[in-house]
Amino acid sequence: MKNALLLSFLLSLFAACPPGPVQRAPDGSSDRSVLANVRTTGRISSNRYADLVLDRTGNSYIACFFKAADGRDRISFSKLSPEGVVLWEKGVENRGRATAVAIDREERLWVAGFFEDELAFDDRRLNLPGTHLFLARFTPEGNCRQLIHAQGNGLPFSLHANASGELLMGGIMGSSLTIGEVEWSQSSGTDLGFLASFDRDGRCRWLEPLHAQIYRIESDPAGDFYLTGDYHENLSFRNDSLQTDGPYDNDGFILKVDPAGSRSWLRRFGNRGNLRYGYRSQERGADLAPLPQGGMLVAAQLESRTSSPMSLIGREGPQLELMLMEWTADGQLLQERAFGSAVDEGLVQCLTVDRYGGIWIGGAATGRLELGDRSIDLGKERQSFILHLDAGWQVDTILRARRRQNMLFRAAASQGDRVAFTGHYQDSLTIGSRTIANDGRHGLFFFSPQ
Repeated sequence: MKNALLLSFLLSLFAACPPGPVQRAPDGSSDRSVLANVRTTGRISSNRYADLVLDRTGNSYIACFFKAADGRDRISFSKLSPEGVVLWEKGVENRGRATAVAIDREERLWVAGFFEDELAFDDRRLNLPGTHLFLARFTPEGNCRQLIHAQGNGLPFSLHANASGELLMGGIMGSSLTIGEVEWSQSSGTDLGFLASFDRDGRCRWLEPLHAQIYRIESDPAGDFYLTGDYHENLSFRNDSLQTDGPYDNDGFILKVDPAGSRSWLRRFGNRGNLRYGYRSQERGADLAPLPQGGMLVAAQLESRTSSPMSLIGREGPQLELMLMEWTADGQLLQERAFGSAVDEGLVQCLTVDRYGGIWIGGAATGRLELGDRSIDLGKERQSFILHLDAGWQVDTILRARRRQNMLFRAAASQGDRVAFTGHYQDSLTIGSRTIANDGRHGLFFFSPQ
């Protein structure tokens, strides 16, 4: 099955697909990929634009936002069929953003974000002056069953449901944040990260600060949560603390915590940064995913250990190593490997692992992308790509995303035999043999390679 899926990438159809939802190959035998324009929006500048989950039947759920004609952001939470057809969309009349989505084993959907002044999903409504964090529960049919809001300053960016339906949310907060009966306040005057744990009924159990940017949260079969991202200089959680090697470092981290918040461990990864004409290292854990055999896989970008101190000025040689790291449940780094490097600029944007152990990565780079014994010249403008690595972490498939204007992958997910990506583009986009166009406008896209 896996070989057949990989082979389908290498086969090509000759006709480009029309705008809008794109169906699979008419003969059903060659290219099984799907590329669809989900909706049109104004210009997108947020680095937390869209999130994605899949259900057991291959439907996708995307949390994002769009810029309306009046220049204000509007919430968008939509369900797509396996063919990329929008089945329903919620929240479009509400000012704000949907920033994260989670699905539990009972296929209850949780979407998080923030709203301005008013929020309405079906017959559930909130009227609260100002900007507020929200958490809403939906059925697969699109019916809102629960609506929770927070007081204070909080923006959620990550959300995940474990095997028991418990939730962990990550984001940033200002001077204070209250969710249900749990409150946290601080007097530093600067924004800081936070973690909030919820039981399966949406009641907040605990809320704690975390001085870091959180890019992804996942869980293992036991229900424990894992998260990754980056931090600057110092990072502490419960009894663990990390420091970078110097004041010019941003390092990556992985944190494991149980739903009650009573057991945790914290690990760091990164190289020493050097100040070079205002440059500070930007190393991070970009995404993570559970492995079929157990453990957690982290996709990260690290400064190349072989780059000279002056290489960032002259752009000589590989600058960023694109890394995979396998961590055990007790916090041991089992293995790590650079699966590629970018000569000028590169970043990993999303990661997912399929049921066969195949690894899917969405990223972008400029200059030359080096993948083992292969080298791809991407030119001077940033180009996006999808890589598939086999269970031995060897790159065996490369899909380039060709676009006329800006484009980035934002999230990836897998369930059963399905793998899906989402992100934003402008004007037109080609991935593999599929093409969509949007008449020069910005849009949200959906892509499934299978």
